[in-house]
Amino acid sequence: MSPDSSSIDSDSLAKLSDHTKRAVLQRKRFYARKPKSIADVMARLLAKRGYAAIRSDEVIGAAWAEAVGTAVARRSRVSTFSRGQLEVIVSSSAIVQELQFDQSRLLESLRRIVPDAKITSLRLRVGRLESPR
Repeated sequence: MSPDSSSIDSDSLAKLSDHTKRAVLQRKRFYARKPKSIADVMARLLAKRGYAAIRSDEVIGAAWAEAVGTAVARRSRVSTFSRGQLEVIVSSSAIVQELQFDQSRLLESLRRIVPDAKITSLRLRVGRLESPR
């Protein structure tokens, strides 16, 4: 072999090695992100658009009606649920007072009916009972 052919071979090997390294890096970049499951994508989309909150409000509203009974449920409605605090609007102050006396039992009942909601406190207000939007 002549000295030129060995230098060509080493140059060729260096170029091949460089090309191989670049190809490996390109593959790592391309395949670095794993595909996301459709369940994760849908859950994130539903939460972002607020569809999950609407459903949970309906579930909590139904749980409230079950916990207090139909007579009180007709005269009250769940207003908001945030950070573990359930806010309920009631038609009269007499019912608010009655519910405050029974608050610990109501919280226990709500926690049993909807354990995933993690209801920690109950706020009762007197207000107008408009139909929810």
